[in-house]
Amino acid sequence: DVSLVYGGDEFHLRGAFTFDEGLVLTTVSPSIISSMTDNSVAVTGAAFRSSPELVCDLSGTLIDAAWIHSSEVICKIPSLLRPGKHSLSVSNNGQDFSTALEFRVLDPFLLTSLDPALGFRDRVVNLTLHGQNLEGLDGLACLLNSHYAAPAHYVDSTTITCPMIPMRFDDNTTEVSVELTLNGVSFSRGDPLIYSIVDFSVDTIFPTSGAITGRTPVTLQLKGSTRFVRWCHFGDFKVPAVARRDSLLCLSPRSAFAGDVKIGLGFDESNVHTTNSKYTYLPQPLFSRMDPMNGPELGNTLVLIAGSGFVNSEGLGCYFGDKLVVAEVLKSGSEVVCATPPMKPGRYTVRFTPNGVDTMRVPWQFTFDGVVDVLRVSPSHGSATSELSVLGKGFIDTDSLACRYTPASLLTRALFVSSSQVICETPKLVELPAIDTWTGVGVEISLNGVDFSTAAASFIYVPPAKIAWIEPAEGPTRGGTVVQVRGNNFHSINHMPRCVFGGKSVHAVVVSASKILCTSPPREMTGLVTFDVTLNGQDYICTRDVFGSSCLDGQRMFGYHSTANLLSIDPTSGPFTGQTAVNVKGHFHYGSEYKCQFGDETVAAKFVDEISVGCLTPS
Repeated sequence: DVSLVYGGDEFHLRGAFTFDEGLVLTTVSPSIISSMTDNSVAVTGAAFRSSPELVCDLSGTLIDAAWIHSSEVICKIPSLLRPGKHSLSVSNNGQDFSTALEFRVLDPFLLTSLDPALGFRDRVVNLTLHGQNLEGLDGLACLLNSHYAAPAHYVDSTTITCPMIPMRFDDNTTEVSVELTLNGVSFSRGDPLIYSIVDFSVDTIFPTSGAITGRTPVTLQLKGSTRFVRWCHFGDFKVPAVARRDSLLCLSPRSAFAGDVKIGLGFDESNVHTTNSKYTYLPQPLFSRMDPMNGPELGNTLVLIAGSGFVNSEGLGCYFGDKLVVAEVLKSGSEVVCATPPMKPGRYTVRFTPNGVDTMRVPWQFTFDGVVDVLRVSPSHGSATSELSVLGKGFIDTDSLACRYTPASLLTRALFVSSSQVICETPKLVELPAIDTWTGVGVEISLNGVDFSTAAASFIYVPPAKIAWIEPAEGPTRGGTVVQVRGNNFHSINHMPRCVFGGKSVHAVVVSASKILCTSPPREMTGLVTFDVTLNGQDYICTRDVFGSSCLDGQRMFGYHSTANLLSIDPTSGPFTGQTAVNVKGHFHYGSEYKCQFGDETVAAKFVDEISVGCLTPS
């Protein structure tokens, strides 16, 4: 108790005075604090009392204290303290202070850089923090993204390291702040240090293949940002990467071999992320031929390019001019086939692309022809026709000019005459169905032997006509003899039947399928001439005997004789090779010049005597 004595009087005061045990301080924790932030330090010792007068003395300045229990109080250290050593004591009554303990105040460490500044999400790295006047302090740690603490390892006054484990962060985290803490309090200053987590996973790659010669522009779409990618790796070789807004562009390096390689991406020389994507090196194609080399402007011509080194790959195609069409590899890499696109008529460069990006020029050009139109054929019918004149437009003189007869799809050669006319050979009888009735076929024209005109002219095959005999088989040189021709399969289409007497053609009348009438024309000389019949103005029944023996007993002959003198010859036939000695009977004069005429052929005659001359038949 406390009392006041005044004079002889004693006054008892309200309350009591307590005598404490002497305060003893043992530790200050933390013993090092930052000068830039408010700090609370724990002071341990003995005989701390919870009282309103509890206070801490910081180098002569009283600061707030908080009683925890008899062996611990908290002293609240203000910020902006001068760096250095400071003393700290505690008083239970604000007057009597304990013996002081020392602690240090340090400015936060100045950090200048971070290495590496980026890395892959699936890879743990050791971060190196560079700064100035760094120290190895107890309680120093790295704080990542203001959330995860990692132990800090002091190396020297400019270097501290700590581990970075990107997998701790969710997939949406691409940037992680890095700072130092001391006993849980921020303890670094300077520009913010950021560690970037990069995702180099490839979404798409185009093209997925290219030539072994390299320099193929390869575009990669990444799942993450392309900002940090500096290198593209094709197997063991790396090339610079060019970052675009949402993709990467890399030129493939040259490869010694064809085959697959892994694609890798790196942000420096040593840090490489090998992706799951692959790139295929293709062999260098060689070209040996292209067929056909022309086609219609409407397109859809199947063009075959032969050679070697062709591989079915994504983007395989052919360029005709600047138009790309899809290609297909045939025969184990020795042939490629492309269908032409529609193009204006003209000659265009052809390029082959194995991947839709790289192009190689084919040694040949392709010509797009104008539309071919077939209007009609002449003659329009026949049986032994060896040639047809096809009239139309758009014809061009090409090595592959051809005719096609439908529906049998028989091909024959064609001869170019003009842009409006070609001559077609007709199929042989053995190539056609047996003709015993009238049969219509279509005639089409192709400029390349592959693509044929959409329009077709009609030609009618008729059963072959045959001559059995003619009556009479002779007549005077003045002409006018009505000759009756007997046989079968005679017909009259377009009023074109003619009889031919030694090369002279006259009108004929088809009386029936077995009878024709015609009148012999006049002739200056006497003698035998060939006789023939045409029903269409082009095919001759005997002399152009494509279908076999149409004249049942050989070539028909018609004899011309003079009105006054009758001549005879011996023999009356001989081989077509000529040189047959013919004896001509009649009345002749010595010293006159005589000639023998066989049809249109004239040969010299030798005077024998007054009733005969001799001559050799021509071939």
